[in-house]
Amino acid sequence: MAILARRFGARSRKTSIGEFLGTPTDLIPELLAFANVNGSDVVYDLGCGDGRILIEAATRYGCRAVGYELDPSLCRIARDLASREQVNHLVTIHNADAMAAEIGGADVVFLFQPPDTVSRLVPELLKQLSPTGRIVAHEQSRVRCDPSPAASRPLFSPAALTVAHLWKADPTPGA
Repeated sequence: MAILARRFGARSRKTSIGEFLGTPTDLIPELLAFANVNGSDVVYDLGCGDGRILIEAATRYGCRAVGYELDPSLCRIARDLASREQVNHLVTIHNADAMAAEIGGADVVFLFQPPDTVSRLVPELLKQLSPTGRIVAHEQSRVRCDPSPAASRPLFSPAALTVAHLWKADPTPGA
């Protein structure tokens, strides 16, 4: 795990849905647990950057993972890292605009985007997910979104803090 974390240095680049600022690596296990990811899930990350969430999901749970990233150099980095971690058979990176992603096959969709982007995307994504699908977004400023998240929780690590939000495609109790 420490080797993987060292490989994921902080990078910041502008993309179509916002600037790439990678999720702090030590928060990823908590985010995956908050999303209740398991081995039978298909995890998507829209604006996946260097693929760190996808690679960790595939490594930790053995699930399939799909990323959309517009920046070709970040796609190359993500593919290289997936190969180095020997999960390239589980991780697919599309060099494409995340706004045009087809997420019908997703069980979990991750978003680390500006709050205004999250509030625009969530209602549309919920329409495309299966009844058991879920969306996880995290941020350092308040997300105002309709519908409201089914759950929100602060997540802490020695080096980072975020607030994670979970939306469920079928928000009925017990779903």
